[in-house]
Amino acid sequence: MAKFPLGKVPAFEGHDGFLLTESTAIASYVAQSGPKADQLLGRDVKSQALIKQWTSFAEGEMFQNAFMPVAMAVMKFYPMNEAAFDRHVENLEKDVKALEKALEGGKKYLVGDEVTMADLMVVSFMYYITKYFADAEMRKTAPNLMAYFESFAAVPEYKKYFGEAEYCEKRLAKDAQKQ
Repeated sequence: MAKFPLGKVPAFEGHDGFLLTESTAIASYVAQSGPKADQLLGRDVKSQALIKQWTSFAEGEMFQNAFMPVAMAVMKFYPMNEAAFDRHVENLEKDVKALEKALEGGKKYLVGDEVTMADLMVVSFMYYITKYFADAEMRKTAPNLMAYFESFAAVPEYKKYFGEAEYCEKRLAKDAQKQ
């Protein structure tokens, strides 16, 4: 808590003692500091704007709608709020539809022709979507999104941090103990 008084995670400390919190800020800093900064953050102003749009979507929409129900029902980080749970799940379905539309035509990446920070942020939250919400019915309605996710889930670096991709048979219920 001395280094990060807000107690937030994720938190980052650079080799030089530089401290930073917030997912997008950390990811941007790391990307800008590395050899693939242009690829990850965009080579032109429009690509940069689209990447920021999708990273904001991931950190805002996807985090709230995919993680918060899990935090209530599985991790018990927060008390169960049934109205909030239902709202998040309903909004998650909209998020999945938005991603499906963005990936129409079998696009491999959200922005351009190579992996960007947008893909890395979105795919990180797909872990929760596939494990807890993307039952067979949802997967059937989002073939482009599932193909996109599966291509990233097959990469050794993904497996190193997230393990093998997991797909739920039944969507997470408000009372996860009864599933």
